Amino acid sequence: MPDQDVDLTPGNTFQAADAGLLSIAGLTTAADQMIYTTGSNTYAVTPLTSAGRALIDDSDAAAQRTTLGLGSIATQASSSVSITGGKITGITDMAVADGGTGASTLTDGESFLVPARGQLPQWPYWRRGSIVVGDGVTDPVALAVGTNGQVLTADSAEASGVKWATGGACWWTASRRRLRRIF
Repeated sequence: MPDQDVDLTPGNTFQAADAGLLSIAGLTTAADQMIYTTGSNTYAVTPLTSAGRALIDDSDAAAQRTTLGLGSIATQASSSVSITGGKITGITDMAVADGGTGASTLTDGESFLVPARGQLPQWPYWRRGSIVVGDGVTDPVALAVGTNGQVLTADSAEASGVKWATGGACWWTASRRRLRRIF
């Protein structure tokens, strides 16, 4: 190439020295990396996975939620969530204050907590006179109310260990430091 006169006026045939360009020129890049700024005219390199590229190439937040596989619940306020289908899994112990029982499981011989009055769940054991009993093997069951004059008695032949029986009971009362049997 023959000698030419070069116009050294910035912007004509060459790029003037620039701090940002010098910072970029000093970087070593590789596959799956991107350049980003760490300050004014200062650049660095960071890894960029295919998942990251799939997210940042989306045109808006709705497209990003789709890429991430998020449903409509992702846009709801945490103070007002509406669940209209499916089920929630992976919850450990939900506090009583949040509508839970405070326990992960209910095993025989244990009791559970219920929310304040007026918030009881629709449960068949809340019927008038029902008693919840455990048999030591399965979940607790409701023992329906007995009839007038019956008393709850222990009976090892029953699966629950108790049953309603007629009469045969007596009570003791204390009066003036003596026990008295009443029939």
